[in-house]
Amino acid sequence: ALLDPALHDCTMNMKLFLCISVFVLRIASAHGYIETYPPLVSSENVSDPLYLGLIMSFGEAFNSSGTVPGVQVALDLINDDPKMLPGYTLHYMLTDSQCDQTVALEAFFDQILPEHDPTKIALMGAGCSVATEPTAQISHFYNINQISCASSSTELADRARFRAYFQMLPTDVDLAAGFAATAVEYEWKNISIIQQNENLFIYTVDRVQELLSNANISSTLQSFESSEGVLSLRDTLVSLKGARIYYLAMYSSNAKVVLCEAYKAGKVYPRYVYLTYAWYTDQWWVPAEDDNIPCTREQLESILEYTLAFTQYPETKNTSRITDEGISHMEYEERYRRRLQEQSYSYIVNAEHCFDGIWALAYALNRTISAMMEGLNGSNSSPLGLDDFTYNSSAVRQLLFNYLSETDFEGVTGPVSFNEDGIRTVSRLRVLQYRKINGSLALAEIASIMGNTLNSEFVYQEGEDEQTVWPGGVPYDGVPDQVTISVHVAVTSIYSVLIVAGMAFAVACLIFTIAFRKKKMIRLSSPNLNYFIITGAVAMYASVLFYIIPVLSEEAATVTCNVGPRLFTLGY
Repeated sequence: ALLDPALHDCTMNMKLFLCISVFVLRIASAHGYIETYPPLVSSENVSDPLYLGLIMSFGEAFNSSGTVPGVQVALDLINDDPKMLPGYTLHYMLTDSQCDQTVALEAFFDQILPEHDPTKIALMGAGCSVATEPTAQISHFYNINQISCASSSTELADRARFRAYFQMLPTDVDLAAGFAATAVEYEWKNISIIQQNENLFIYTVDRVQELLSNANISSTLQSFESSEGVLSLRDTLVSLKGARIYYLAMYSSNAKVVLCEAYKAGKVYPRYVYLTYAWYTDQWWVPAEDDNIPCTREQLESILEYTLAFTQYPETKNTSRITDEGISHMEYEERYRRRLQEQSYSYIVNAEHCFDGIWALAYALNRTISAMMEGLNGSNSSPLGLDDFTYNSSAVRQLLFNYLSETDFEGVTGPVSFNEDGIRTVSRLRVLQYRKINGSLALAEIASIMGNTLNSEFVYQEGEDEQTVWPGGVPYDGVPDQVTISVHVAVTSIYSVLIVAGMAFAVACLIFTIAFRKKKMIRLSSPNLNYFIITGAVAMYASVLFYIIPVLSEEAATVTCNVGPRLFTLGY
């Protein structure tokens, strides 16, 4: 254990529970590669193999295994390009994290333990934010640079904790501007938020609520623990008074449950609408055999239609333009879809981020190879190769880290570069909507949001507008519209004088009737009926005052709005 770099100085650099996990898994981890790609070929003419540790999630909480074909497409292009990695071929060795912290650590040690040779030059994973956090926190102890293409938690944007980590997705907190800008665009004044208590969602929801508050938009929050499931909120899940616009901050497995409950409650468009994420896997709403959800596919599709979904990439709109990788987004998509048909994986939008992530690593490895051939760090020592890398090679790790930090190229997802925390930068958010296209439910891009602040510009795509997005009208947010009507002071003064004069005349008639009630003429007019008529006239005159009296407080407005019409009706 003392020879294990992850355990050395463990108490100084890691939380106690993580240290214990490292120690236990370091001993108990068992070899569990799912596959190696490209397959190794025994030949004297074959280039030296470099191995990448690939950790993806095949779990139910979040299944990122659909990124694997995207990685394969990238490796094929890189290994076939004579300018890339001269003298080497790049292979991945795949393990499964199940989108679980403990399983992810086990998968990590499956990749790097000495008895599980060969040595990995870098790591891509670990399939989702929950699984990536513990692995990224210890990977630098093994001098391994780690790239993630399916994680976006704000928790990971911390270079002090995650010292050798790079992220192909911007943090999900950047999406907060998308949710807020959309609420402003459609003049929604109340948003109901249902949050799964995971860092990935907590930070985003906090930012969303901050932006909504700055825009004078109210929000209500319900949260649940992942271990308890969203049905722990069953009593109030979709029954909040006045709630019409729901933001589902959760993994797709829980979003499916919420939509089923909403369907059973009849909460469908145009009276209700839902906001969620566009990074869910393809066909995520289709009930699986073990889902135990009392809704059919057709029922879930009926409520999911018109739902809005948000994502950051791809940033480029020209899908036919050739990128620095020598391939267009359109051609990449064709190759990726072809791989999906050949293998038992499901489509996921993160695959293209993994494709660009492999290229980012390859470009950095190219520069590292050149630097090492010239003499490691400018020293006079004999040239070394990447195949000489070990988990004690801190100089090689630093070289690769530096070149990854300087990443700057045009990929299929747009410009690729990292900030000081190793997180992908973003300038455009995409707003998509679930629609029936050729009889099938699919996502269609409807707008872009430029920037990541409350004042971000909401721009419709060509051919889209409010009518095409909301054919049944913009969903009502449940907040009554307040309309202020002002009356000129001269009109108010005239009416006030007439009201006082009318009331004075009515009172004079009342006094006259009482004073001369014994006179024959007055008795013939029925004095008691006169009293009743005069009292009604005074009440009707008085009711007008409640319409013209200016009020500033909500309490006063409540009184005047209720008393005025009732007094008028009573007087009549």
